[in-house]
Amino acid sequence: MSERACHRFEKFQEKELVETAKISSVIDGFDQHECSTILKKYAPRLANCSVQKLMAKLIIDRGSIFDKYPDQERLPASIELENKVLQILIIIQPSLEISASGPKVDMLFVYNGVEISDVKFKKPGTTERDLAIQNKENVRLARCIQEAHAALGVPNPSILMVDIAGFVGVIYQVKPLKGSPSQEK
Repeated sequence: MSERACHRFEKFQEKELVETAKISSVIDGFDQHECSTILKKYAPRLANCSVQKLMAKLIIDRGSIFDKYPDQERLPASIELENKVLQILIIIQPSLEISASGPKVDMLFVYNGVEISDVKFKKPGTTERDLAIQNKENVRLARCIQEAHAALGVPNPSILMVDIAGFVGVIYQVKPLKGSPSQEK
């Protein structure tokens, strides 16, 4: 995404590195997962209401699942998927922050005390400059998470990150390059 980085690689004719980065970053079918249908139902509520009202709606909807299936030990597959998506959305506990560029919601994913990933949200119409700042911040954070994973003994730690502005999201993966400090540990 960085124009300067792309020009640098083009200048030094490192096309293989850029192609390798592109190939390593693509996750086939990621944008077509069944969860996206469930998530899209909640986009209008988040756009028109507060985060707290969204959280209340998620809790109500999850409760209604168990009202419909009170005696079943196992939910039908499609309902189980919806239950899991709602549970994840409730657990991540987004924090709302007001900055110079407007409200921003960040979500940090943690498992057993270890940071896994970060998602940064911006409102629609955010300037390209603010989006670039957000992206650079998220790349630096991903690199820190990657180093923390390497320190815990994870071989070749790969981190997925997300930047979202309005209804447009960029999902990317930060992977260690051959010979980087993360790979030498």
